[in-house]
Amino acid sequence: MQKGHKVIEYVVVLAIIVIMVLIIAGIFNGVSTLKQSTAEQRSATYWALSELSISEYSFSEGTLYLLLKNNIGETISLNNVIVGESEDRSFVLLQAGETVEYFLKQTCEGRTYSLPVQIDYSSLTTNLNYTFEGEELLRGECQG
Repeated sequence: MQKGHKVIEYVVVLAIIVIMVLIIAGIFNGVSTLKQSTAEQRSATYWALSELSISEYSFSEGTLYLLLKNNIGETISLNNVIVGESEDRSFVLLQAGETVEYFLKQTCEGRTYSLPVQIDYSSLTTNLNYTFEGEELLRGECQG
């Protein structure tokens, strides 16, 4: 009887250890997910409030959609939009407060993306060229 009792105790202790490991793994996974969602929220806030804002963006089936808005306060000429490895060199005149849509081919590996953004534009008031490089990466979830 003693031998059977020790085996049961061993199995119970082993089960408790396995359950504790699973709980700890779940907690770390939750912390990782929380960090990712916080980074995505920070990115979305930064891009929504920047001088050349990206007020909407999403990734689906190999295409990154951007809605770019001119918050500079004057008419500008967009000369080049680079996001990650994708580039659009089309010439677009954008009045203050106006928006323009971009559809850029992009690869998305994994569940999320983090992409640098660079926008080259010209001021029609000063006739000078500028480069706006985002201080935050554009972050989001891959869809499709």
